[in-house]
Amino acid sequence: MLDPAQQLRLRTSPDGRYLMITLADLRALIWDLEGDLTSPNAAPVAEYTDPVPSGKVCGFTADGRLAWVACNNEVHIFEALTARPFSILRLDAEVADACVSADGSVLVTLTVDGSAQRWPLDPIGVAKRRAQGQLEPRELAKYQIGTPDERLRRERELLLSRPTAQAWERLGQIDLEQGDLDGAIACYQAACDLGPHPPKCRGFYVRRIELLCRRLTAGGGDAKQQRADRDHAFEALAQALRCKVSHEELLALPGIDALRSDQRFAEMMAR
Repeated sequence: MLDPAQQLRLRTSPDGRYLMITLADLRALIWDLEGDLTSPNAAPVAEYTDPVPSGKVCGFTADGRLAWVACNNEVHIFEALTARPFSILRLDAEVADACVSADGSVLVTLTVDGSAQRWPLDPIGVAKRRAQGQLEPRELAKYQIGTPDERLRRERELLLSRPTAQAWERLGQIDLEQGDLDGAIACYQAACDLGPHPPKCRGFYVRRIELLCRRLTAGGGDAKQQRADRDHAFEALAQALRCKVSHEELLALPGIDALRSDQRFAEMMAR
């Protein structure tokens, strides 16, 4: 049983299912009110143990996903059902009160010096606020910020904002992962168009040949498109040979037989 004298504040979640109790022994407990609280084995579903010495201001977000406790000049935000830390907001003065917007997207704090501040509660908004500049896609993924679709969209936006050959290559890889062969070919075309590239970047040309051969083998497009694909493949082949790609590597490319029947292939490989 909890000692009532140790309880600083109680708050229920908006749906009335969960109860948060902040304690003087530096804990915040989340209880499921639909559970059997009379059992001697009753236990909270989550226990936040970061220091909460003055947790007299606390609450839940509108959807009940996050909970928060004010601790002197800090607001500790954590996942309500796991107690996993989400963020710690540090203010210039002690927190007097706080509340969450109706849609759960913003936490508003009021400090004893009369200052009010708005804090975004959506993960991407928090990341942008705390990061210096913009987070890289690998950082968004590492910290599980946003959904996979949101992270992918963010990565595309960043790549398109700085369209280097490497950025176009990565966009082509994304298109391939999404099953968009035509999009991938267009991206590798854009990467190659930024050349001519040095031998260390020969992969642009090799990959372009492979993708064009894949489309030729699949019979994609009309006769005009196929002629254009074949011409583009030979352009890339010329660049690959300039970059000292070995004949063995080229002959091992999947679908390369789509070019071998063309007289240009024998002529270029004989040089």
